Amino acid sequence: MAITFQTVMERVRRDIALRSGLISATTTLVALMLLSAVFWNVLIDGLEERVAESLLARHEVAARNTNVLSDEDRELIRRFRRSLPIRDEGAFAWVDSSGNTLSGNVDGLDCRKDFYKGWLDVSQSAVEQPVTLIPEDSVDRSKADRFMFLARQRGENCLVFGSSLHEVDKLRSGVLGLLGWLIPVCLLPAVFIGLYQSFKLRSRLRRLGTVVKQVSSGELDVRMPIAGDDDIDRLALSTNRSLDRLQESVGTLQQLTSVMAHDLRAPLSRVAVPLDEAIRANQIGQPAVEPLEEVKLGLADARSIFDALLRITQIESGRRRSKFTDVDLFELAEGLYEIYQPVCEDADRTLELEITGHGASVVHGDADLLRQAAVNLIENATRYSRENAYIRICLVRDLDAPQLIVKDDGPGLPAEERPRVLQRLYRYEASTRGQGGHGLGLSLVKAVIDVHDGEISLEDAEPGLLVRMTFKASPVASTDALESGEAIQDGHQASIASHSTDGVMSSRSGNVASSDKGA
Repeated sequence: MAITFQTVMERVRRDIALRSGLISATTTLVALMLLSAVFWNVLIDGLEERVAESLLARHEVAARNTNVLSDEDRELIRRFRRSLPIRDEGAFAWVDSSGNTLSGNVDGLDCRKDFYKGWLDVSQSAVEQPVTLIPEDSVDRSKADRFMFLARQRGENCLVFGSSLHEVDKLRSGVLGLLGWLIPVCLLPAVFIGLYQSFKLRSRLRRLGTVVKQVSSGELDVRMPIAGDDDIDRLALSTNRSLDRLQESVGTLQQLTSVMAHDLRAPLSRVAVPLDEAIRANQIGQPAVEPLEEVKLGLADARSIFDALLRITQIESGRRRSKFTDVDLFELAEGLYEIYQPVCEDADRTLELEITGHGASVVHGDADLLRQAAVNLIENATRYSRENAYIRICLVRDLDAPQLIVKDDGPGLPAEERPRVLQRLYRYEASTRGQGGHGLGLSLVKAVIDVHDGEISLEDAEPGLLVRMTFKASPVASTDALESGEAIQDGHQASIASHSTDGVMSSRSGNVASSDKGA
């Protein structure tokens, strides 16, 4: 296949390695050319200007000394200068108006007004006769020098001085030779380095492309390689995080499908049997109130599962973020205590409230969602703890990260089970056996914490379980808010002391905690 210019340009456009190498080479070449141009203008032209200045100086000296020297002295000087090498001494000639050389060491010069250049054979001696100006097309550069001449009028005649440009031309030749070596010496490494980096980049991009193809084919456990901390590595890191979330979502979906099929079997079975009984009763003309009530309960149970899943999905979508406002966790915790303290008392549980720390308790969020999360934890602690158990709500104030904690002194959870109970529809059988539920309570709590950009951790309360919810403090937590919060805290601690005699609200020392079991 013939290679055309369009083919080459298309390859350059599509091949990042080749394009980067060409860019590197072009940049280096342009930089060398610019450097050469600057060097040429500054050095070579500067040297020629120095030669021109020396010629002007000679004319000024000659003009000042014209009337000082006698004819004999001037003739003596001319003879002496003609005996010197023309390259070192320079050219000089006294030319009449017709262009004839009256005296000097060079023949063939004229009286031009500006600077001009010509070639002289410096291997010849000007002692016997002047050296003749050589035409440029017949110059032997091994014997001749390039000269710069300047004439100045002296009456009807003119005086011409010239200086050899041998050193300038020698330097020019050296510079050209140096550039001849410098360009390939600098250009080739730049090309090789650019191509190496480009091929290395292309290799990394190919590996990333391979990972993308594997992911698109269903291999969600592969990840993009990270070699350092450059732009591609940061892109790979962001992509890996997205893949983590994708894998987690797909895994959750698969688990959700499996668990839902298992969990819906029970309520559907509860519906099927009484539904058959209701059909038979209807066939013989008997009332079917009780079977239909059981059907209603089974359908309500199935609906509760879907409602909980739908609510978790809505929370995770982040749509509620637009309605976030500043929420005071102190007011939220105090309200929960006032509502659930009698409930816990009726269930033979003791609910406590403890406020610690000196800082902010205001977070930016949704008060209803935060309240729902805390309610789930309190109800779990009440449901799965033993009789006469203690449940504690604790608010830890902090200027940067206030915490809301629920803790109980029940059986707790094994360390390996704590991450699992946050998954949807997962239940820890040893704790939830015979207690009902669908394993969605803690999933909802985690969704609420995630949408608030907070953190949730399940810890050992020794004994019992401690669930710690950590939030980012709202910027509204100023010094005035801190002082007012401390005043509220002091008043609340006094309230705790005043109620400690009835045994319902105690202010025992111990870990400030939050509790929740895998619902």
